[in-house]
Amino acid sequence: MFLRSLSIENFRSMRRAELDFDDITLLIGENDSGKSSLFEALDQALAGGDRGPQFQAEHFHRGQGGPTAAPVGPICIELTFEERQVGEWNRIDLGVLKPLLKTDIRRPRRLVLRLTAAPPPFSATSPVIIVSQEGGIAGIQQSWEIYPDGAVVSGGAEVCRVADSVISSILSSSSETGFFTTSYTSPPAICCDYFTFTLTLHSGERANTISISDGDSKAPQELRELLASVRQAVSCSY
Repeated sequence: MFLRSLSIENFRSMRRAELDFDDITLLIGENDSGKSSLFEALDQALAGGDRGPQFQAEHFHRGQGGPTAAPVGPICIELTFEERQVGEWNRIDLGVLKPLLKTDIRRPRRLVLRLTAAPPPFSATSPVIIVSQEGGIAGIQQSWEIYPDGAVVSGGAEVCRVADSVISSILSSSSETGFFTTSYTSPPAICCDYFTFTLTLHSGERANTISISDGDSKAPQELRELLASVRQAVSCSY
């Protein structure tokens, strides 16, 4: 299939962008001009497997207000594919798309893939707790954000809520364990079915991130316990 055009709305740094493709298309631009966002949008739209595209809160464009501003609107990514010549698609296996395409044609056919995602619930402040996991045999990647109002956001949508007392307990424990003064990062996981967990906490003017992998026996016990309490908090989304 020939990708003729790409249209993007409200994705990362892009409020709105349109791009037409030729046989060879060269993208040139300064740093932070949106090239990476364009390729990431294309990757999301073409994501395969059972899970499909996975949008996070940071994928939504928030205008000039920065990451603490409300999302401008829903994400919309539209890809337009065209035949290069009449009947070209008749020679390939189109799978589930086959019933959508007429075969009695006189001009090249066009197929439009439109992907939309609603923005997550908005909180006037940034999340105070962010935890992610990556790894395992299946190569799982997933993250959760906990906001001050108790909203737990994952995959760009609110999945559950936690009590204020849970958030207060986690942040209080983080101060007691010296979380904000450590720079601990586990070495790479040594087994393919291990996970690496990344934890970021925000408390007032303080913020810090640590990373702990399964099988890391040298990770401080107090950090392990703190991570366990955060994972327990987001388990309401399972």
